[in-house]
Amino acid sequence: MGFAFDIPQFLTWYIPLIFAMVVHEAAHASAAYLGGDRTAYEVGQVTLNPIPHMQRAPVGMIVLPILTFAWMGFPLGFAHAPYNPYWAIANPRRSALMAAAGPAANLLLALIFFALIKIGLTESVDWFELSYEARSLVLPRPQDVLTGPGLADTGFLANFAKISMIMLFLNVLLGLFNLLPFPPLDGSGIIEGLLPSEARSMFREFRSTPTASIVGILIAWFLMDKLFWPIWLQVSQLITG
Repeated sequence: MGFAFDIPQFLTWYIPLIFAMVVHEAAHASAAYLGGDRTAYEVGQVTLNPIPHMQRAPVGMIVLPILTFAWMGFPLGFAHAPYNPYWAIANPRRSALMAAAGPAANLLLALIFFALIKIGLTESVDWFELSYEARSLVLPRPQDVLTGPGLADTGFLANFAKISMIMLFLNVLLGLFNLLPFPPLDGSGIIEGLLPSEARSMFREFRSTPTASIVGILIAWFLMDKLFWPIWLQVSQLITG
């Protein structure tokens, strides 16, 4: 039996994932630029154009999503907007704002799509309808929650419905995951910028070690599995209720 890679399903997830990651990294880069660090700006990261971000992180934005989708049916990725560490040391509060900007942008985008979905479900607008899965399952897959008008599963509005729910899902996931306070996630950068001077220096040294990043990712991945699904269940119930 040959291997089948579902390209339409992959693109339904991949396009929202890339957009969510680009918004995240562009928010980091923009906050750094506004705070006085031109590092990301000078390499073209203060943009919503995905090409400069893909050129900087081709493994995280192209290779890894393909591999993880083939393996799990769900694409994962990573990207990174550069910054000047000496600027961050000299401006800890601005550095904390830079770290917070990425997940904040994702949560704002999630809020926008949540509002769009709720408006689209109203009788006066009637862009979307709840699917049979959304009415019968406790936690349907994001792409199975909505259909187009008349329970249509094809057409522009049906595809837009799926992408909107996936955008909501991915931005809630990215926003919450990156706020966890473990290296190398943004939450640890926020904490570093807010700590008193001596504690900040010690925490910075700890964050910079490869061991801290590896252990931090493992802990965050374990905790996120426990924290995210109850939160997503509540979000889903707000959509379907």
